Amino acid sequence: MARFCPHDGQDILVLQENGTIRSVFSSQSTLQHLKRRNSPLQGLTNLTWLVLGNNEITDISPLQGLNNLRDLELWGSEITDISPLQGLNNLTRLGLGDNPISQSQKDDLQRALPNCRIDIDIDF
Repeated sequence: MARFCPHDGQDILVLQENGTIRSVFSSQSTLQHLKRRNSPLQGLTNLTWLVLGNNEITDISPLQGLNNLRDLELWGSEITDISPLQGLNNLTRLGLGDNPISQSQKDDLQRALPNCRIDIDIDF
C-alpha cells in the first residue's frame, strides 16, 4: 500500500507491506533535522528504503539504528559527517551526491561497508 502523508506542509510517500512501513520518500522539501530525541525514524526498524534527497539535512545520526536499510538516498543536503552510517551493514546502495563530503570520508565509509555502492556524484 502506498500513501502520501502530509507532514509539516510536505508530502511524504510511505510504502507499507502487511502493516509494516518498508519505504519512505521525502524529497525537495525543507526537512533539515531528523531530530535525535524521539525521532519518528527510530521506530521504523524494518525500513529497507529511505529517500531524503534535497532536504538540507545536516545531522544523520538518527539513522544509526536503521539496520535493515538497503537503499539510502541523502543527495542534495548539507551533510558533512557520514560516520553515523558505518554500522548500517545491510546497505547495498548509498547516494550522497551534492553534499560537502570528502573523498577520504567516502573511502573510510567504503571500508566500513564493503558491500555497498556509495555514490558521491550525482548521475542523472
